[in-house]
Parts: sequence; structure tokens; C-alpha cells
Amino acid sequence: MMRGVRRRTIGGWIAGLLIAGTAAAENFVPPPPGLPIDAIDAVRFYVGDQETYDDNLFRVPPGTAGVPGAVFPNPSQGDEANTATVGGQGKWGIGQQEVELDVHGDENRFEHNQALNYVSGDAQGTWDWHLGQFLSGQVQAVYDRALASFSETRFSGKDVVTSVQELAYGRYQLGPHWAVYGQVHGSYIDHSALSQQYDDFHNNGGYAGVEYATNVDDTFAFEYRYIDVTFRPDIGAAVGAYNYSEDTYKLVAKYSVTDKTQISGYAGYLERKYPGSNVVGLGIDSYSGDVWRVNGGWAATDKTSLNVSVWHELHAYIDAESNYFVAEGESIGPTWNATEKVNLTLLAAYEKQNYIANSSIVVTSGTAREDKVGYEQLTVRYQPRDRWIFIAFLRHDKRESNQYVFSFNDNVASASLTYSFW
Repeated sequence: MMRGVRRRTIGGWIAGLLIAGTAAAENFVPPPPGLPIDAIDAVRFYVGDQETYDDNLFRVPPGTAGVPGAVFPNPSQGDEANTATVGGQGKWGIGQQEVELDVHGDENRFEHNQALNYVSGDAQGTWDWHLGQFLSGQVQAVYDRALASFSETRFSGKDVVTSVQELAYGRYQLGPHWAVYGQVHGSYIDHSALSQQYDDFHNNGGYAGVEYATNVDDTFAFEYRYIDVTFRPDIGAAVGAYNYSEDTYKLVAKYSVTDKTQISGYAGYLERKYPGSNVVGLGIDSYSGDVWRVNGGWAATDKTSLNVSVWHELHAYIDAESNYFVAEGESIGPTWNATEKVNLTLLAAYEKQNYIANSSIVVTSGTAREDKVGYEQLTVRYQPRDRWIFIAFLRHDKRESNQYVFSFNDNVASASLTYSFW
């Protein structure tokens, strides 16, 4: 689950290719400059500013006049937004332990829809720990505050979503080939708008796995994952109707075909159960079936690479967790490091979303909701000096839905400049 330019999904280049589980990109915050991988006992502060233009901020359907359902006067479909950022990063090493901290705050101001002005922020603390030669792990806490997606909630007002996530991961190396690992995690999601607080939820879960490595690059594992989600009790709705638990059994693999070509992915079986839906009679359907994902990466040259991904998974948008769907999609992302200072990335993705249940959003037709979502995105990163980073961003989104209220076309352009200093 993730949102907009929200981070932290599954990490690495795979995260850049995901479309499922994200919301439309209302929250464009300049990315932090990042510390060098080998930096230790280093501190960096930075400031940034970003200008964004969105021609369909509220994600209204094509041909719609104005902004239906707006909760403030004189809303504008298109708008410009300015985001000013102040942040800091640090990384410290103590023996075998390593601690990293990344914090930033952002002031977001809209040119026309000033009622949406808000303060966003992000904080992440990570402790990479080691105990002896064979036992290692990570403890992490993440705080995020950002504007909710207008495309999912259909609420045309200010709804700031706050999320807090904690996780603890451990890994024990049994020998040169075998290892066992596991994680426990928890998260809280809160909406500021009263009308959206039925979608506040608490997520507890974890996973455990056993891994076999044939070499450094090739690994095979079996995992079991468990999730328990509890929604905010709402006296205006059936209490406990949306709560669910989920069990997933996975075979996970990573394989290097050549030095330049890698394949990773998983195949598994997922069961989601809604124990309260039958009691209250809302008819929220449980789900059981196969889930899988395949990712491929090819470093064509020293300066160019290509990443592709295909998937069949169960997803929900973090802003509207009570509605979930089977996601079938594919994506492609070529990258070109034109020079040491200039990097270009193109992402394109398409996904078909078959909703299992529309528990919290009004169904406007007699059939279950089906969406077709696609986007194309171009990012240009230019770093003329070590302390300066310029990023230009262009994106086109299109959604077609058999419930027309969720259909939209959208174009976004933004440019940001970040300066870091010690």
C-alpha cells in the first residue's frame, strides 16, 4: 500500500514500476538528495522548492463542469502548487551497528484552491544491527503526512492522511547456503476529514521464511505472511464490517541469467477473510486465489538499463483501504544515464482492476466496479554540482471505469531544485 509520491513499498527499482496500490500523485515533494552508500558519521541538511501544475487536480471525469461535491467555494479543476522543503539526513556507525535518520517538512500552497493548503512531512529512522557473524536485522520507524488522493475517495476537500509504520526484521545465517528470516510490523492510518475517517485503520502483521542460496546472486525461499487489519469503529456504519485477516504462502526467487540480466519474483496463494461481513449483512466478499509477480532487469550498456514487471495481485489504495481489487498489470521502465550529471527515466504502466467489493463507496451501477488504469511518466534528473539537484517531471494518467464517476484523464508537470549543505 502506498500513495502518490509516497515511498516505501518493496524497495529498489521494483518500487519505481509499481502502479497498483498507489493513489494519484497529488503530493509532489522534492526527493531528498540522499547520502552516499558508504557514508558514515555524516550529516546533511537540505532545502528545496518545487512548482507543480496539475490540469485535473480533483480527478473529475471527462466533460465534467466544475468540481462536483466540493466542500469549499470556487474550486478550480486545474491548479498550480508550490512546495517548499526543509530537511536533514544523518548516518552513524557504532561498531557493527548503523543508524540512519531522514526527516523533512514541506509547506504546500495552491494558487487557486487555497483551502487545500497544508503542511506535509516525512520522517524515517533505521537501525541496521548485527550480532556476531550470523545474526543481523533491521528496526525501522516511518512517519508520513500527505494529502489524500482525490481519485479514490471522491471527497473534494482537504483530507490529510497520516501514517505511522514500525517494523522489526531479523535474519540468521544457518550456513553457507541456508538462512531463516522474519519480520513483524504494524501501521496506523488516520484521515483528517471527518467524513473519511471510516477508512482509518490499524494494520498488524508479519512474515517468516527459509531461504536457500546457490550463490550470492541466486536465491530461493518459501514465505508465510499474515496480516490483520482493524478499521476505526464508526457509529454511522456497521462496526467491524471492514475488518479482515489475510494469509499468504509464497515461493520467492531471485536469479541472475547473466551479469547484466536478473529475474526476480514470487508465486503464491492468498486468502483474505472478512469475519464481520456476514454478521452485519453488508456482503463484503472474501477472496482466495493465486497471486504472483515477475520482475526483470537488463543492463544493456553501462549507461542504459531496462526494467519490466508483470503481476497478478490483490491491492487497495492506502486512502481507501476498505475497497480492494484484483490487479493485473505490466510496466516497463528504461533508464539512460546520459552523463555523470544527467539521468533520464521513462515509466509506463497499465493495470486492470477488478474490485471484489465496494464496501465504502456508493455503487452507481448494478455490476461490480472494473477499472483500467494507465500512466506514462518521464523524469529528468540533472546534478550540475554536488550540492545542487534539478528534477523535471512529466506524467499522464488515464482511468476508464464502468462506474463513470471514477474515470478521469490527468496531466502533471513539475520542476524542483534542491540544495544540500553540511
